[in-house]
Amino acid sequence: MTAYCPLSRCFFESGMQLESDIDNGITALGDKEKLRQVINILLDNALKYSDPAGKVTVMLKRKSSEALLSVSGSGDSLSKEEC
Repeated sequence: MTAYCPLSRCFFESGMQLESDIDNGITALGDKEKLRQVINILLDNALKYSDPAGKVTVMLKRKSSEALLSVSGSGDSLSKEEC
């Protein structure tokens, strides 16, 4: 990971848009710090590998009794070799 930077500030300073689409009232069971770490890694990767003039979208949706988190950015897709 890069040197610590509050992610919203990092997106702002890089000129990238950070958007969110989050359903209300979603709760998740688990280790709070581990969940935070995973989300930060996903956002950090999106910041590094998305088109600098693009945007990154974070979605958190309710799907039955589960929560679905996605982080997507504009940029080139990975090749099969890179996956």
